[in-house]
Amino acid sequence: MNWRWIWKGSAGPGELIEEWLDERPLPAELTAAVDARWDRRLAEARADGQRLFDAPVAHLESAEGLRLRLRPARYRHWDFCAGRQAEIEAEHGPGGVCRPLALCAALISADGQLLLQERSAKVAEGAGLLHVPGGHLEPPRHRGHGQSAAWRAMGEELSEELNLEAADLDEGRLLGLGENTENGKPELLFRFHCRLSADQIRRRASGAEDAYEYRDLLFVPLAELATWRAENEKRLAVPSQALLSRLLEEA
Repeated sequence: MNWRWIWKGSAGPGELIEEWLDERPLPAELTAAVDARWDRRLAEARADGQRLFDAPVAHLESAEGLRLRLRPARYRHWDFCAGRQAEIEAEHGPGGVCRPLALCAALISADGQLLLQERSAKVAEGAGLLHVPGGHLEPPRHRGHGQSAAWRAMGEELSEELNLEAADLDEGRLLGLGENTENGKPELLFRFHCRLSADQIRRRASGAEDAYEYRDLLFVPLAELATWRAENEKRLAVPSQALLSRLLEEA
């Protein structure tokens, strides 16, 4: 598994500490390179029928346990850096690298099934792979609401992708923070229990705003998760591999 753990455990919303730093301007030469690549990527995405957005992201400056230091950044900077962090850091220094904090969640239905999505061809990352719901922390949307920005972001992803409401979910737990060593992206891994059955979730999700992100929803009984994971590991996105391993550790 192409994954490096930074922290493993079980934590609630009040235990995650987010310290926000100012955005760091990029050198002019690097900005020009980032913009040029982005223009090419947009053209490629349009030709392939994909949706690509230059959304705000939160660069993870450092992590000490559950204390995260974050800076505002842009998705286009991440797209430029993905999998090339060592090369870019050697040329431009640590400030030239973007490591956006992603997040995903194991959603467990009321009848004991884990939800996974078969990612559609319209998404820029992980098309065709099996992945749990997830996304990125976006500073303008998720900061400053009297709660953890990461928890707020994860709740919004479950709403946008599955049309779920806060009342449908328990408070959730954070099970880990790690880094996908294929592309250098850090990710928070959550678990939520849903008060709806698998069939009810499927029906609710049919009206979701971001249902285009997946071709289908799959539900795996928790009792069969170990066998199913072994049989489907090559189809799973790296963060989902790590998250399923945490679920099995807790079983």
